Amino acid sequence: MKTFVIASLVAVVCIGCTASDPGDVATAKKGADAAPKSADALPSTMPAEAKASAAAAIGQAKAAKDQNNDPARVHAMEMMRQQHH
Repeated sequence: MKTFVIASLVAVVCIGCTASDPGDVATAKKGADAAPKSADALPSTMPAEAKASAAAAIGQAKAAKDQNNDPARVHAMEMMRQQHH
């Protein structure tokens, strides 16, 4: 149930986002910095299902960050931008 509530909240927040609105970057960065970086940092009182879901989300966020920092991908994106301009 808690996972559903969290997922619903995330969906509502994302619906309000637009590509042209950068949002409050400073507040978002503070929130991201305060978020747990591994499953070991999650509260021990967290239900097992919610903990598993949060651990999966942490893993996906790390994979996305690693992918975005891949030098080959960064170079390819730069080349694509140059072709479109």
